Amino acid sequence: MSSINNNDYEYDDVEEGEIYPLDDMEDSLLEESIYERRNKRSKFKLLKNKKLIRIIFIIIIFCLIGYITLDIYNRDANYKLKKYVRYVEPANENDKYENWNNNTGNKNAYLIMFTSEGESVENYYMYTSTIVYRLLHKEGIKTKRNDVDVVVMVTEDVADWKLRGLHNLGAIIKRVNKIRMGTNYIINRRWRNCYTKLHMFEMTEYETIIYLDSDLLINKNIDELFDVANEVRNKTGRHDFFGAVTDGSIRRNYNNKERKGMMNAGLMVLTPEVAVYNDLIELAPKKDLYNAGFMEQGLLTYYYSDFDNKFNRTRYHLDARYNAQWLDDSNEEFYDKVYIIHQKLGNIEGAKGQRVQKAIFDSIVEWLSYDNNKEIDISYD
Repeated sequence: MSSINNNDYEYDDVEEGEIYPLDDMEDSLLEESIYERRNKRSKFKLLKNKKLIRIIFIIIIFCLIGYITLDIYNRDANYKLKKYVRYVEPANENDKYENWNNNTGNKNAYLIMFTSEGESVENYYMYTSTIVYRLLHKEGIKTKRNDVDVVVMVTEDVADWKLRGLHNLGAIIKRVNKIRMGTNYIINRRWRNCYTKLHMFEMTEYETIIYLDSDLLINKNIDELFDVANEVRNKTGRHDFFGAVTDGSIRRNYNNKERKGMMNAGLMVLTPEVAVYNDLIELAPKKDLYNAGFMEQGLLTYYYSDFDNKFNRTRYHLDARYNAQWLDDSNEEFYDKVYIIHQKLGNIEGAKGQRVQKAIFDSIVEWLSYDNNKEIDISYD
């Protein structure tokens, strides 16, 4: 076997600092590999971004469709009426809040609260205006007493044109600050201003207040509720009075006036008293004491308890006919027997009972006709 002589092979000399061709190839391959990986990542990111953009676009489309669908659904009887609502311009430089809050010296008041914000026409402006119209102008329903004010209690962000419209109907406007006790336990966001009702106990310029929610249809004159309060005060020898109907359907309450349980705050008859207001403001944040999900209704039920008398306050049970709740086609026999029906108009409110719905609609049309000084020809059907 012959030996190999290394001298028989020739090698290329590589000078110091010079890149050997193989190294150059490896670096080139490495750079190409890095480029490909970066390119793949870029393509992946692009595809990922495109996918995200598609998802966002689809969500926007669905939201738009949902909004349009909801808007069409909400275009119920309320929507039909809104276009007839008149924006009330100032009559002169004195047509402003300072002159809408006049004290008449009357000792009794109907009180409605109105807290809807902004300039747009919404349901509760129509409801509130209709109640004021019926209390002051509707034959057979309007107050017959000379010692009664109709007061609308409003918050600071209600548009002036709405206040002007209510005042032009004959209402006294009283502005109050909102009372809120937190929103984490509210069952319905529409109720977030309901504690603001408690200001009614501060209005000590009146001996008796009949508080009315704006979603009430008043079918008969209810002046006699002032007499009920006076008779109970005279009989008991107490200055204070608080009366309400127990929460529940008209069928359940009609023949059971003294039924115990949570009261309904849609109609209340009361004697204003600052001590009561202070008590309620102190108790309101202590939501573990009462059914705080029902806001002021739960608080007042606790304070004027049917089951104990820890605050030395009692609740008088008003006849259910003054606050007929859940009146629909299934219990229509009560329709002509009740004074007030507690129900809103339209499918957005989940209301039932075509006879009641038509009556609410027609009552708003009567106010619109009066306010526009011409008959508004529009039907519920």
